Amino acid sequence: MTPDLPIQATSFVGRITELETVQALLGKRRLVTLVGSGGCGKTRLALEVAATHAERFEDGVWFVDFSPLTAGEQVTRMVANVLSIKGDAEKPLVESVLDSLGSSRRLLLLDNCEHLLDACAKFAGAVLSHCPNVFLLATSRELLSVRGETMFRVPSLSVPELHAQSAADVMKTGSGRLFLERAEQQQIDFAIDDDNAAAVAEICSRLDGIPLAIELAAAQVRTLSLTEIQDSLNDCFSILTSGERAALPRQRTILATIEWSANRLNAEQRQLLHRLSVFTGGFTLAAVDAVCGDGSPQLAGLLALADKNLVLARESGKGERRRLLETVRQFAQMHLTRDGEDQTILQRHRDYFQQMASDARPEKHQDTAGWLSRLSADRNNLRGAIEWSLAQPDGLEGALRMAADLGWYWYQEGLVLEGCGLLSAGLAKPLEGVTPNTRLDALYTLAWLLNSMGKSEEAACRFKEMAALALEAEDRLHEAEAMNGLGLAAYHHDYELARSYFEEALELNRLLPDGGSSVANLNNLCLLCLSVGDYDEAHRYGEQTVQLARQKGRFEVESVGLFLLAVNAEAMGKTERASELFEEAEKLQRKHGLRQRLLHTLILQADHCMDTEDAPAALHMYREAHDMCMELRASTVEHQVLCGLGACLAVRGRFGESRQHLVRGLELCKTVDDRGHLARALEDVSVFMLANGAPESAAQLLGGAWKLREDHPGRIHPCVLRRFERLSIPVMDAIGVSQFDRLHEEGCRMSPLRAIGFALTCLADQPISS
Repeated sequence: MTPDLPIQATSFVGRITELETVQALLGKRRLVTLVGSGGCGKTRLALEVAATHAERFEDGVWFVDFSPLTAGEQVTRMVANVLSIKGDAEKPLVESVLDSLGSSRRLLLLDNCEHLLDACAKFAGAVLSHCPNVFLLATSRELLSVRGETMFRVPSLSVPELHAQSAADVMKTGSGRLFLERAEQQQIDFAIDDDNAAAVAEICSRLDGIPLAIELAAAQVRTLSLTEIQDSLNDCFSILTSGERAALPRQRTILATIEWSANRLNAEQRQLLHRLSVFTGGFTLAAVDAVCGDGSPQLAGLLALADKNLVLARESGKGERRRLLETVRQFAQMHLTRDGEDQTILQRHRDYFQQMASDARPEKHQDTAGWLSRLSADRNNLRGAIEWSLAQPDGLEGALRMAADLGWYWYQEGLVLEGCGLLSAGLAKPLEGVTPNTRLDALYTLAWLLNSMGKSEEAACRFKEMAALALEAEDRLHEAEAMNGLGLAAYHHDYELARSYFEEALELNRLLPDGGSSVANLNNLCLLCLSVGDYDEAHRYGEQTVQLARQKGRFEVESVGLFLLAVNAEAMGKTERASELFEEAEKLQRKHGLRQRLLHTLILQADHCMDTEDAPAALHMYREAHDMCMELRASTVEHQVLCGLGACLAVRGRFGESRQHLVRGLELCKTVDDRGHLARALEDVSVFMLANGAPESAAQLLGGAWKLREDHPGRIHPCVLRRFERLSIPVMDAIGVSQFDRLHEEGCRMSPLRAIGFALTCLADQPISS
């Protein structure tokens, strides 16, 4: 029998998995209710399920739309009208409907039940009790709460990554395809390409993949550019207003859709919804209790909001976190301001996350991995709390305190630019009223982050500012930290100056009762001694670092100490011991989620494996390091990973992939000021050239690398000499010693930039061997 369903003017986009899931549920359950927020596409999904299930129901599939009804007593009459049941004056209409349905095999699609829940529930219960072969598929913003009901929560459409750059990435998602189809209806030549993909991705992501919101946004392409649509989403209700004229008022705009649901809340529930708008990126129950609760638990209120699909009960893969859809959050934020509660709740929000940042400092706990996870989940809340504090007349102390506490997190998660931006903004303000301790911590954190980015001159200026302030305040701990920081900044260009700063810091720390930051000084002295080739002294400082770090529970410093001991052992030719120490450092970093440290360990481990001719292990480590480098946006080491990976692939005969990685790595090398890293990159290209049948070019590249190492301020380690010999011997065997010497000398005469240019030319001109 032909299903009695409305004809759809547009195609069904995405949701194949959801379609199959609901189809399977209807095969086992007689009442399936599709629930979800307004505009999420419940009706469209239900219609598609019904249309594809028609053959199962020989007596028909019938669509009953309750949206025009205003009273519960109209529900049965609407069903009777759709089924053409006239009724009997001698008995109630519901009995006539049930008698007519009888033992027939039908599917009734009951659409838009949320505003008539009691009546719809009563009717559904009667059908389930009296009509054994009648199946019900309902749509509602809330459950009917009928015995035998099965809920399917309709999710939003899949969305692109917020910063997706390619059309292919956008078109893989349901929201991207929906945006394209609806935009084409307004502008027939509209297309998603690599130039506008990022804009479409942001629109779809910020609208949480809600079909109605995306359709309304796409409708604007007839009058607005994509950039204008993006900008309008800061006040989404100003743009998402062009619904179909034939739709009911509560279904025409996102604002009307949300308002209709919010109007069904009691006063306490509305207040909670409004207060939840201060959270960005989600929240935990503990955070809601602290920020929104006025001292009372809020679980019941959250559950009520979740039942009405105004709060997403749980995000997939995020445990007990909850969140508001962005459109709902903007609606609630607007009402929070109208209520006059915004400043009070925002201050509570700031206080809660300021305490979280303080509790997360590494010296206060033994759960680094757990805290990194919690801070990452609340990254948007933490940043928002700092930004709000910076905008308050009396908020600077709290903003700088919080930013200083989060420095370690920003470093480990590759968010250095974010941290530097917030700290710089705070320190640029008038600092009267900010306590010296907070100002010193903020200066140290900013300088340390700058130095980690390779901006040693800027870092040194901040460390000097910090040293002067610490001296004035007679704060020996911060003075020692400033001296240690100045040593780190000087390390990039002057080892003797760096040593003097490190030793001065160590003397200051030894005068403090708990040794201050001695563990960091010892670690940096280990690094310095290793760089100048004083391996016995480096080993002594490294052992002291590890021992003291273990006593203090400083896992990160312990892992760095193990890492430096591994590099030192490798320099001394103790390859087995180096492997053991690398593995110990890696294990500790993985256990505690120290991804930034792990990245450096993986790079050096992979280099070590290449030097010991274990290419399979090196390839595995380089690939993991490459993925981590992209996640952490670790631009300062990306060239090392790309060039190392390129050399490893060349050894394995994968020249096309190898050349691609080497070219990208060399382009990044143009901005690198570390001659040791540049030398290694040229050596990596020489591996490609030799393996691909161009030993003459390999000889010149090895000469260029050797010159860079000679000009480097540190000592050329024995392991580097062994590597040079290992790379040079097969080149000499291929072209002869005299020609090797001549070409090597030509390479030595190249400047760093000329050497990089030569390497790029070699890669471009060299045909790939089959």
